[in-house]
Amino acid sequence: FSRFTEIQLQFHLFCDFSILRMDFLTPLLSIVDKSVGFVARQIGHVVYFKHRVEGMLSKLEELKDTRDDLKREVDRAELEGLSRTRQVQRWMQQVEEAEAEIDLILAKSTQLEGKCFCRAVCCLKYKLSRKVLEKENKIRELITRKASLDVRVASELLPNDILPSKPTVGLNAVLQLVLKSLADDETGIIGIYGMGGAGKTTLLKEINNEYLTRTHEFEAVIWVTVSKDFGVDRVQYALLSRLGLSYEETEIRERLASRLYSFMRRIKFLLLLDDIWQGIDLEKVGVPAPDKKN
Repeated sequence: FSRFTEIQLQFHLFCDFSILRMDFLTPLLSIVDKSVGFVARQIGHVVYFKHRVEGMLSKLEELKDTRDDLKREVDRAELEGLSRTRQVQRWMQQVEEAEAEIDLILAKSTQLEGKCFCRAVCCLKYKLSRKVLEKENKIRELITRKASLDVRVASELLPNDILPSKPTVGLNAVLQLVLKSLADDETGIIGIYGMGGAGKTTLLKEINNEYLTRTHEFEAVIWVTVSKDFGVDRVQYALLSRLGLSYEETEIRERLASRLYSFMRRIKFLLLLDDIWQGIDLEKVGVPAPDKKN
C-alpha cells in the first residue's frame, strides 16, 4: 500500500509541474504568435504592394462610375430647375481630392519600378502600401455614402437687394407710370431710354427698391448690369447666381440657356437690365418670352 501511495504522489507531482509549466508557456506562446502575426502584416505591406495598388485602382474605377452616374442625376435635376444639394457638392469635392491623392501615390509608385529590394525601397513601399489601404478604405466609404445622398433640392431664390440711388428729381411721374405698367398683365417688356445722365439707372434702381416694400406677385426681382463689354455668358452667370442655381463656368452657353429657361418659365419674375449698349437676344440667354404666367 505504501509503495502504491508513493507512486501516486509522484504522479501528482509530475502533473502539477506540467500544469505549472503550461501556465507559464501559454502567455509566452500567445506573445510569440501575436509578434509573428504583426511582423507578417508589416512584411505583407511590402510584398503585396503591387497587388494592393491594383486593388485600389479597381475601386477607384468603381468610384468614378458612381460619380458619373450621380452627375447624370444632378444634370437632369438642374435641367428641371432644381439645384444640387450641399451634400452632393461636398461628396464631389471629396472624390476629386481622393483622385488627386491617388495620383500622387501612383507617381511615387512609378519611381520604384525596377528598383532593387534595398532598405530604402522597402521602407518607401511600406509607407505607400499603408497609404494605399487607407485610400481604398476611403473610396469604399465614398461609394457607400453615395446611396444616402439627397441629389435634388429646390433652388432658393435670393432676396432682392436694396440698391443705393439718388432722389428721382423730376422722374417721379415716370416712376409711377412704369410701376403702373408693371402691374398690368398685358405688359411684357418696358424700355427706358435716353441720353447719358438722364437718370435711367436711378429710375431703374428706384423700381428695384420699390419692390422691397410693396406687396407684389413676382417671385424673383433680378438686377443685372449688362455694361458695354456685354457677353451672353456674363448675363447668364448673373441670372443663375440670383436664382440660386449652381453652375460651372466651363458649361456651354446653350446648356446654361436651357437651364435658365426651364427654371424661369415656371416662376413670375421681374428682370431689370441696366447699362445696355446693344441689343440682347434674351432667347440666347435663356430668358423666356413674357406672358401672363411669368
